[in-house]
Amino acid sequence: MLHFHNGELRGLHGRHRVQVGSELLPPVDRWWTVDLYLDDVGEELRISLLEEYANQKKPTDGEIYRKIRQYEEEQNEPFRQRWLAPLLRCNRERLEQLDNRRNRRLRQGFDALLAIPGLWGHGMRISMIHRLVAIDCVEEFWSSLVDHDPVAMKRIDQDTVEKLQLIAPRASRVDAQAAHGFILSGQAFVSFSETERRTIWTRMERFTGLVPSLHTFFEDFKYLESCAQCIKRLFSPPDESIWKSMTHMFETSPETEEDCLVQTSESTFRKTHMAGMERLDIAYRQVWLYAMRHYPSMPADPKNDDDLLAKPNRAKADECVVYEMAELAHRLGFCSTEITELMNQSPDRQIARAALLKARKPGRFRYNPQEFETLVDRIVDCFSIADPDELEQTHELLADAIVKPRARCGMPQTRTHRQDSTFLFLDNLHTDAPPGADTITTFFVRRCVYFAFLGKASSFQSRDREGSEHSPPDSPLSDVPMSPLFVQDGPVGARAAGTRASKGTRAGKAAECTAGGPRRTTPSSQNTYTQTAASAPPSTQSTANGVRC
Repeated sequence: MLHFHNGELRGLHGRHRVQVGSELLPPVDRWWTVDLYLDDVGEELRISLLEEYANQKKPTDGEIYRKIRQYEEEQNEPFRQRWLAPLLRCNRERLEQLDNRRNRRLRQGFDALLAIPGLWGHGMRISMIHRLVAIDCVEEFWSSLVDHDPVAMKRIDQDTVEKLQLIAPRASRVDAQAAHGFILSGQAFVSFSETERRTIWTRMERFTGLVPSLHTFFEDFKYLESCAQCIKRLFSPPDESIWKSMTHMFETSPETEEDCLVQTSESTFRKTHMAGMERLDIAYRQVWLYAMRHYPSMPADPKNDDDLLAKPNRAKADECVVYEMAELAHRLGFCSTEITELMNQSPDRQIARAALLKARKPGRFRYNPQEFETLVDRIVDCFSIADPDELEQTHELLADAIVKPRARCGMPQTRTHRQDSTFLFLDNLHTDAPPGADTITTFFVRRCVYFAFLGKASSFQSRDREGSEHSPPDSPLSDVPMSPLFVQDGPVGARAAGTRASKGTRAGKAAECTAGGPRRTTPSSQNTYTQTAASAPPSTQSTANGVRC
């Protein structure tokens, strides 16, 4: 039998099992088989032993990504290949996409998070990399808590991130009390001293949004992607980000100042005066907001019905909703062949034709071809009798919409989406949030997601900020077309789709969920209008935090 004195053996792996065994097993069973190595083993063998996952749990995507990037930096190809091996071929290809020139900024966004180990345990989703947008707000928040100190960032552990993610310390008194208790008691930031934790709390309690993490980012991206699929109906399959594609579609000179439409409800608008790039940003945001309000009614069309399995019919996009999106985009200043085609397809006539064919299915019945269009006209005439009905917005509805932490990211519930969608307009989102309440609302969650991916328009002022006492009430706007569009990524701020925002313009910054840049102090001239048919605000510019879609 070999005998060793204390300090003569160094345990590379498995000490957690020894600790558990010493607490749970009787002394007679506290024996383990071990592999002994001389202390002059090479560095590669030592690392291999440390990273050995045989007969252990499968490494997470976050662990795999961190190791791959580490060995790429060290130019250690054998070890890099070893960590690539557990991945499916499709996921290996998605990682390789990050090496493409157009995706380098996205990779830089992920790499900026490598210094914070606690973010990577269960946050990374390699299978979603090819669909990604902004990532900068996550790194900015956590690094700001420790004053961007690289050494301190390495001490932020996974348990801390999981305890604090999705907490709203400034908006909710309940959340603030919970976060305060976690931090000052040492349950969070366990590797920090009491003095350091107090400093961290003074920074965190000023944060106006939901505490972000990689997990919340990927969950919220699912929601954003559903909206993006709607907007892509407005142009050909892009080789660039949605922001850049829509920038090319915007038909207004960036050098001139003109009136800009700001949609205040589905059928009302006001005007404000803005320069060209600001109008692009505001128009772009309003297209995104239209998609955020109506994405459940615009599911993606199947590529080819003949190739699908004969399953129960899937939902199809609402023709009226798609038509009004194209009309709004056109009014805001966007132009494309797809927008023109959508506007030329009267949704009333499409619905009338579909109703006739559904009521009397082809194969069993047939209409006289000479009379069919006349029948369509008669049904369309019935539609025209209806008058617009503008629902009154009652903010009291939101008071009951309490949100538990697990429902603070990802796709909203049908009930909460139906309730909050009526408030997803620029003036509501860009009005300062009320002071802290006991808890947060579902609208607060939508507002945080909006700012996290699109940032705050540095020059936009809501009607309340501009001084509504000088504004006439909503009035008919018969001469302005209607329509909304989609995501941001460009000139005014950081853009959302593979583009990393500058530090100053990143939503999700430590104490503010805002993008940088001077805010316009001179009130913009504005008029308020009401539109009766569809809806369309003019163009606007979005300041995305870190990325544009």
